Amino acid sequence: TLKVEFHKVCWKAVTSVGSRTLLSAVFPGSVCYYDLRAHPGVRGCVALTLDDAPCSRSDERLAMVKEVGEVLREFGAKATFFVCTDYVPVHERALRELLREGHEVANHCPADRSYAEDSEEAFEAALLEAECVCERLRNAGTAGEVEDRDRSVCDAGADLPSVRWFRAPHAKLSPPMRRVLARHGFTSVLSDCYGNDPWIPDPAFVAKSMLETAEHGSIAVIHMPERGFREHNHKALRDFLQGMQERQIRVVTLSALHAEALQPSSRQFADVSVGTEE
Repeated sequence: TLKVEFHKVCWKAVTSVGSRTLLSAVFPGSVCYYDLRAHPGVRGCVALTLDDAPCSRSDERLAMVKEVGEVLREFGAKATFFVCTDYVPVHERALRELLREGHEVANHCPADRSYAEDSEEAFEAALLEAECVCERLRNAGTAGEVEDRDRSVCDAGADLPSVRWFRAPHAKLSPPMRRVLARHGFTSVLSDCYGNDPWIPDPAFVAKSMLETAEHGSIAVIHMPERGFREHNHKALRDFLQGMQERQIRVVTLSALHAEALQPSSRQFADVSVGTEE
């Protein structure tokens, strides 16, 4: 449609700027990627994140958590699922299965709405409520044997760093929200690899946009597909993973990418990082 074509033109113009270093200025205080110059350990790795998991509707038949898991398994990829915890109750079993396969969940607030206008106290309550749900999922998902934990890029036997990831819904992060995150030890994370998929229901375009911006140390994001809602993202995800495989880039969780950034060869250059901010 004309509207979709308009969004494509606008997105091409945005991504044509080309310098991901601008992201630190646009989104201060958030991790958008890991700079290869500062963190050489991230070479050959990209983190994949999926937003608005697991499914916005309380009908298991409309969810595509299983299908997403199958695509990830097909390409040997791991992902971080940013969970809107209001969505969890009906789909908890499917999320636990993802965790058992070595994926991870992270905090995306209870509801899919901006919290930037909330008071500091209200956001704090929402953040901690959502984190309680995420922690319950993690504990349940890892209660049994976890298959193929995403450790192969780390030293043998080393545990992945324990980082409390957070992504602000609609990418809107207010000063009060930043204060709350700092107080509770959360790391705000956004992305440098995105195809504007909510507005562009064209899987080929979305995947191509992501592949064109993906670099060593990138943090890719795509929204969770559902039947009849953003369903195009299922194919876009597959096409993106296919492209990463052809480039011999490993697709890992945020925690795995972070672990690589903390390798000794990376830490010695940490003072020149431009993609992450403490």
